[in-house]
Amino acid sequence: MENESVLVTGATGFIGSRLVRRLILDGKRVLCLARTSSDVSQLEGLGCSIAYCDLVKQPERINDAIANVEIVYHLAASTHTIGSNKLVQINTKATNTILQACATRPSPPTIVLVSSLAAVGPSSGFPPHTESTPRNPVSFYGQSKSACEQAAINSCDELPISIVRPPIVLGEGDRHGIELFRSIDNWGVHLVPGFSNPLFSVIHVDDLVAALTTVAERGERLTSDSESQGIYFASSDEIFTYADLGRLIGKALGKKRTRVLRVAKPCMWTYAVFNEIKSRYQGVAEFLNLDKFAEAFAGSWTCSNEKLKQQTGFHPSAPMLQRMIQTVDWYRQHKWLKPKFQIRLPSLRSRFGFARKARHSS
Repeated sequence: MENESVLVTGATGFIGSRLVRRLILDGKRVLCLARTSSDVSQLEGLGCSIAYCDLVKQPERINDAIANVEIVYHLAASTHTIGSNKLVQINTKATNTILQACATRPSPPTIVLVSSLAAVGPSSGFPPHTESTPRNPVSFYGQSKSACEQAAINSCDELPISIVRPPIVLGEGDRHGIELFRSIDNWGVHLVPGFSNPLFSVIHVDDLVAALTTVAERGERLTSDSESQGIYFASSDEIFTYADLGRLIGKALGKKRTRVLRVAKPCMWTYAVFNEIKSRYQGVAEFLNLDKFAEAFAGSWTCSNEKLKQQTGFHPSAPMLQRMIQTVDWYRQHKWLKPKFQIRLPSLRSRFGFARKARHSS
């Protein structure tokens, strides 16, 4: 429905900013929630409003923000912190703030909680996880997402809530995922943790955004008497080994060959420990820490999107190779990757030809 009023938490993030753009194109009135320290420049000029609120430190400010909204997309979450065990406390508190504020409304808004495959934990590869798979997270991040899901389930009798669980998300604007592209672009090398070949589900950010809006409009809501109703995995139809994902990105970058360099577990562990120490010393959280190390060596991370497709009609709009080419083009246009070097031989020949004719006529 056009002109619906929508609140997006985590709107300045990679996924949140793409969601805001999509909602505005769909004719929604969008209110973005951001902390005062957040960079909101990517939201400027889009036609959205911004409310400043820290869900952990300033929970009282959320009441005014949700006063008139009809849908809440809750994406705000920390993915890594200094001391990863803080993730559970931070992310759960932020989610509870949203849920409690929505529950005070006479007519509560529909809530779409963006969780993660990490809340369920690693899979055996095939068959991939389905929504009925019990939650068994192996990382602090996964535990935090599982706790957020449980908070939503505890509130489902009062609030209309759906949960969407994406796997690895790639696409334009991703400042973490770009490292996959950068190492292949610069050196033609794709680093793979360990010597096994676990399988991974992935999704492009725009397909995830489409899944979120589809679930808000046509999805089921959580119920206290069902373990899986109102929960959806959102992924591409394709499943890759991590090595093959790197080769796919290499093709998108125009590489004839991408070398797969396997990194032994002790080396990865040492690097993760170094980053933990560095984070505590510098006061800036590093992405590849011991928590991410635990996920990297936990096995396969696969999930099925069949329930989402059957119940809502969602389908990924393009294969992953096409999506990765689209992502590479965006990275090059915004100078996050070096521009592709091209020699314009026809132009050079024409210039030299003109010069020879000029000298001959004189």
